[in-house]
Amino acid sequence: MSNPLESKMDFLIQSFQAALFGYIDIRDPLAVGHQLKSKTGDLLDGEPLVLPIPLDAPPEIPRLILKSKDDVHSCNVSPERIDLFYREKQPTKNGLIYVTSTSHGFYLYPKA
Repeated sequence: MSNPLESKMDFLIQSFQAALFGYIDIRDPLAVGHQLKSKTGDLLDGEPLVLPIPLDAPPEIPRLILKSKDDVHSCNVSPERIDLFYREKQPTKNGLIYVTSTSHGFYLYPKA
């Protein structure tokens, strides 16, 4: 007999966002951008965009935006958080994942 609290489904991921919270010293946004680009390899291979934001602007406003050349991956950096984005332009079967929902949470893994 199957567990009524467990269900399974297939779907395509078209976009994904992850946020990391903390204090980011972004007084030198180009140095921060260089560090992020070196840690992510070729993932964020586009030109960095440094936004001319006043020092007294709200800390949640991004000061630096990094993107991949194909515009699928991007990263927004503000003094309080780093947002990482994945946006698939044309989802294919390669993006198919399997999701299991249980009473403990959701589990995502690639479809074999």
